[in-house]
Amino acid sequence: MENHDQRFEEFLREFEPSRPQALREVLAPTQWNWQRLAAAAIVIIACGSGFWFAGSHHASSPASEQSTAQAVPVTLVMSAAYLQRLALEDPAQFDAALAAAAQTTLPRFDGPHSALGLLAKD
Repeated sequence: MENHDQRFEEFLREFEPSRPQALREVLAPTQWNWQRLAAAAIVIIACGSGFWFAGSHHASSPASEQSTAQAVPVTLVMSAAYLQRLALEDPAQFDAALAAAAQTTLPRFDGPHSALGLLAKD
């Protein structure tokens, strides 16, 4: 056992430590400020326009909300936020909106090219 330790120590003595290389110079913070400010401005503009766009479609009076809920076209894909608000405010209209949307968005199984129709032919 001691023989292995001694051979290992002799092996380690063959290595010579080397001096580490100097670190690269870091860019001064003033050189990157304009890029950071530009990136922050882009993020703020994108988030602000997204909130404005989302808020402009849902900002209406309570009287007109009921008329728009009944007049929602079936081809319109309803957002989750709209459906959640409709479910909390008027469950009957929520059920009607889901039933109307289901007619066009959900797949039909009784059509000639439906998966169930293809399985039934076999």
